Amino acid sequence: MMKSLSLAHPGPHVFLLVINLETFKEDERNVVEQIQEYFGEEAFKYTLVLITGREQMSNREWMVLKHNGKFHDLVSYFRGQYHEINSKNETNQSHIKKLLQKIDEFIRQHDGQHYNNKTDSVSVTESRKEKKQQEENKSKVKEQEIERQERITWDTLETISAMEERTTQALFEPQNECLIPYVRQTKKTTYVHKEIIQQRKNARMLPFSVEENNTTQPGGSRWLVTVSLGLNFVLLLVFILQLITTERDLIMSYKNTMKQFSHTINSLQDSYTDLMIKKDQDNINSLSQKKMELETRLKDLTGVKDQLQTSFDSLNQKKLELENKVTSLIDELKEVYEQG
Repeated sequence: MMKSLSLAHPGPHVFLLVINLETFKEDERNVVEQIQEYFGEEAFKYTLVLITGREQMSNREWMVLKHNGKFHDLVSYFRGQYHEINSKNETNQSHIKKLLQKIDEFIRQHDGQHYNNKTDSVSVTESRKEKKQQEENKSKVKEQEIERQERITWDTLETISAMEERTTQALFEPQNECLIPYVRQTKKTTYVHKEIIQQRKNARMLPFSVEENNTTQPGGSRWLVTVSLGLNFVLLLVFILQLITTERDLIMSYKNTMKQFSHTINSLQDSYTDLMIKKDQDNINSLSQKKMELETRLKDLTGVKDQLQTSFDSLNQKKLELENKVTSLIDELKEVYEQG
């Protein structure tokens, strides 16, 4: 394009910008930018818009097109200078004659002046440099934004990984700690029950008078049974209180962890939405894969939550069993006193 311009020394008097009405709606939107980039704004002064395909429209349609916003904006860059021609009647010399007359009139309006490439070469070069710099700046800003979003995404992933570790510790370690005393206490309670049963069997084997004397003295069978039942009752109450405290702490830890997890998920979804808008298709596919991995982790955490709920139910069941044992021991203690 620039080579052909150099051959038209000293410079063209008119640029003919051909616009086909059949394709006007689809193209010609960046024509102004191209002319400005290659020839500078000075070329607008020497441009005549040549419209072809006029025969495809009725007079009414042509009037509507002339008042169309896109058409008016395009022609306004060239000071409203345009000429329409019938492209089918190529052999009709009248159309060519009218076009040549329009060009002559156009040249007279500019007093025979022509476009000078040298006078506008500096502005064209500056325009190109400015456009190139703008594109580079946009590219850098886009890359920086993508890197920022990626850092946010990876930081969020690391936060979720750390939360998973804390959640695992909060879910399983306290549970093991509360079950170990329960197992020990269960073994101890079983041993005390066996000792009490053996003492009661021995008490039944003694004569009435001896048993009666032993019941009134410390160390007698009835006194020993009473003390054992009382100690067992106190131990069970202490264990139940410890169990309730452990459950409450575990529930609070679980709630706090789930709140942090929900907040992190919401932050990740916001970051993902922003990144979906600004990244290209390849980066979007990569982020979609990361989202699927996060959803998988979320499902795993949901499974852990279900396990925790099962543990809670099991602990409640064991607490009910302990309460039943305490009630049974109290009933046995009452029976012992009633028999005495």
